[in-house]
Amino acid sequence: MVPDQGAGAVAMSVDVPEGDVQGLYLSAIRRTGDSLHLIDSAGHETICLPSGPSRWIPTDSDSYTLTTSIPDPADVTPTDPAAPNDPDNPSDGSVTAKLIAWHKKRLGKFHYSQSGNRLNPDKSGTTDCSGLQYACYKSVMGISVGTNSRDQANVAHHGRMVTTTRSEILHGTGMQRGDLIFYAHPGANWSHVEMYMGGSKVIGISNVHQNGSRIQALSLQVNYFRGKLKVKRYA
Repeated sequence: MVPDQGAGAVAMSVDVPEGDVQGLYLSAIRRTGDSLHLIDSAGHETICLPSGPSRWIPTDSDSYTLTTSIPDPADVTPTDPAAPNDPDNPSDGSVTAKLIAWHKKRLGKFHYSQSGNRLNPDKSGTTDCSGLQYACYKSVMGISVGTNSRDQANVAHHGRMVTTTRSEILHGTGMQRGDLIFYAHPGANWSHVEMYMGGSKVIGISNVHQNGSRIQALSLQVNYFRGKLKVKRYA
C-alpha cells in the first residue's frame, strides 16, 4: 500500500493484514524512549519495540507489518515533553501516566517466574503477573497492592472497586489508565492480573511461554477468562 503523499505523511509502505480496513496510510511516527508509535490515518496507534539495528517489532500481533525500514530512534525527533496528545508521557505529572511509563520502559525485559525474587524484577530479572504490578505500584506510588493476584483482588490495599461487569470491562467503560484488572476461570479463584493502559489494551506478563512483559488487546484476556472479573483503582 502506498502511503498518502500529503502534508505530514510518512514516505513508507505499510502492509495492512487481510480483513483490515483498506485505504489506511501511515500518517505519523513519534518516539517514546526507545519505542516507536506508528499512527495511521484512522488514528489507530501501534507500538513497536527495537529488535536489532534499524528493526522494530509491533507489540500487537494484529498490527501492521512494516515492509521497509523506519528511522533509527536516534534520528527520530523526540516528542515535545509538554505535548498534551501523548497519553504515555509521564511529564504531564499524572500518576497514571507514570504507571504506564514504568511498564513501557520494561517491556520484554523480565522472564516469567514465581520465585521469591519476583517482587523485585529490576534486580532479579524475573517476575509473574502479580509481582510485576506490585513492583510497579511500589516504585511509582510507594504503596503495596498485595503480593499475589488473590490477595490483590480480595483485600483493599489502598484500592477501591471500579466494576465487576464483564461488558463494562470489555469496553473499558469507566476505567482509567493504571487500573488493575483481575481474571478468573469459571468456578476458580483469581489467577491473573494486568494493568489497563487505555485504548482497549492491557500490559502485563502471563506465563513462561511469553517473552517478557507485553502489551496486548484487553478483549483477548476478557474472552479467555470466562469466569469472574474485577477492576480496582489505586491512583
